[in-house]
Amino acid sequence: MPQSRAPMSVVEALNLHATHRDRGFTFVGDDRSETFVSFAELRDVVARAASALVARGIGRDDLVALIVPDAREFVTSFLAAVWAGAIPVPLYPPVGLGKQDAYLDYIGGLLESADVARLITPQWVDQALGLSQRFAGQLTAVAHADALDAEDPLEPAARRPDHTLFLQFTSGSTGKPKAVVVNDASLWVNTESFVSTLRCNDVDHIVSWLPLYHDMGLIGKMLAPLLFSLNATFLPTLAFLRDPSIWLDTISRKRGSMSFAPNFAYALATKKAQPPEDGWDLSSMRVFGCAAEPINADTLEAFIARFAPHGLKPEAVVPGYGMAEATLGITLDRYDRPFRRLEVAADAYHTDRAVRTPQTGEEALTFVSCGRVFAAEYAVRIADDAGQELPAGRVGSPPGFTAATVPAFAHIVVVVEENRSQANIIGNKAAPYINQLAAGGAMMAQSFAEVHPSEPNYFALFAGSTLGVTENVCPVNAGNAANLGAQLLAAGYTFAGFAEGLPAVGSTVCSAGKYARKHVPWASFTNIPANLSLPFSAFPANYAGLPTVSFVIPNLDNDMHDGSITRGDTWLYQNLSAYAQWAQANNSLLILTWDEDDNASRNQIPTVFYGAHVKPGTYVEPISHYNVLSTLEEMYGLPKLGLAARAPAITDIWGG
Repeated sequence: MPQSRAPMSVVEALNLHATHRDRGFTFVGDDRSETFVSFAELRDVVARAASALVARGIGRDDLVALIVPDAREFVTSFLAAVWAGAIPVPLYPPVGLGKQDAYLDYIGGLLESADVARLITPQWVDQALGLSQRFAGQLTAVAHADALDAEDPLEPAARRPDHTLFLQFTSGSTGKPKAVVVNDASLWVNTESFVSTLRCNDVDHIVSWLPLYHDMGLIGKMLAPLLFSLNATFLPTLAFLRDPSIWLDTISRKRGSMSFAPNFAYALATKKAQPPEDGWDLSSMRVFGCAAEPINADTLEAFIARFAPHGLKPEAVVPGYGMAEATLGITLDRYDRPFRRLEVAADAYHTDRAVRTPQTGEEALTFVSCGRVFAAEYAVRIADDAGQELPAGRVGSPPGFTAATVPAFAHIVVVVEENRSQANIIGNKAAPYINQLAAGGAMMAQSFAEVHPSEPNYFALFAGSTLGVTENVCPVNAGNAANLGAQLLAAGYTFAGFAEGLPAVGSTVCSAGKYARKHVPWASFTNIPANLSLPFSAFPANYAGLPTVSFVIPNLDNDMHDGSITRGDTWLYQNLSAYAQWAQANNSLLILTWDEDDNASRNQIPTVFYGAHVKPGTYVEPISHYNVLSTLEEMYGLPKLGLAARAPAITDIWGG
């Protein structure tokens, strides 16, 4: 491993490694141009930028928010704040520059919750979003990341190991985002354990497209290389999402040896990355780490199979686990053999919270080993909801999960629309009724679909799994696999699905006019009686006669797949506004969501809860279809299906 293992701060590392003019960070632009900044140059740039921050009123112990999309500007801004003794608070930047009310509300809430009064952001972001004006009452100083320069460098502020280095907001995957304090000492412990476990050396080269406001990008790909003098190349996040080939191109060209990414990135690269004419050489890669979201064994195996002809070693794909509350990493699998998968009996897992080998023909769940704890300072306990440690072979509660109360509604109607992003709908005058629901209900500002295209998302919402479906196909024969409808029926509740244009009760036809079975998940399961698959014309006028849970699927024109936003909004108003109003007074609920966005890489969709017990407002915790399913299951005391078992129920929107 390069340099000494003696603990050091980020500022000490900047000074120590300033002697290295052949090591540093390479920043790749959207046009694939490259700029190399040596650690020597970086130290000088940071010292001058820190001087500029102090001149703009940002100094020692000041909490300063960073909303900086560009990687090079982020690195400079973050380190300059630390150099000046301030405490950076990285926040995620806007995805676009359209209507951003929900984003700005989110930012305002975080600024207020952490008592942040200073901001670093590029001038174009400040002007486009009106940040200085919007938060004039909260911010006492604003510095522009694209204009941080001064004639004279600043001497670094004195630091102690326990001095707060930065605040890292958690993802919100186990509740509302909360600020975690990271100091130099905790950062050193985690990164030193991490690079020791990976046996990093002087020839290692890290390649990353991860956003630097996220802990895996910030700590694992920026601060760890800085502390241990490792070369690193940063790609634009959006460039990777547009074309994942840039990731593998750069690894091949730079002889990259380590890169980490979430599960979805491996699926995206497998599906869309295309090699150049002379191919890739991925033989230099020691570690393709996978973490930050649930890991799918089939996804990793498909990635290995796809890129093995380009020199990828199976053992280089390494699952891991971490969380911001532990600074970053907690466990990492071995990289001297292929990753391991574990098949467990689904019924035992869901019903008995036990791990048991499935019998022949029995439904199974697949899990991936994330390895062992790599830092002696950490320990992992498997505990129940009450915090009591469990014996081997038992299933515990995820970290941070606590038993929470959600209402049990008399009736729930779930409406699934098609192919529109949140930015297309929320704030759009073409959707006045939907925006009325959003204003009067719980609008989930960070709601995301699982994949593209449509069909797998319906199964995720209905069965806790995409069932291995990757394209729109018909028929999908899911047999008697577990699903929400079957769960409800088995527990003594009622269920029905209403699909507009369904030619006959129980029909299994793939299409008929504007009806499409690919949007009707219950039609693929044999444990949903045929008489519960109904045309929308059977939706009762007397809402008290509705099943406990109903799904409503408009036809291809009225769900916005083929028709306009205005048409879909009008259909919803004409057909379900009376139910929505009735629900508020009758212990009932309307859930409005979308299958996926308009095929964008972010896959951010609108999701609105409207009805009894709902506290109106904009909620910023990230959710997916699995969280919605988890919430429905918790309402009726049902076992959590598939990936819904790892997705917390939505609990903070109730009480209205």
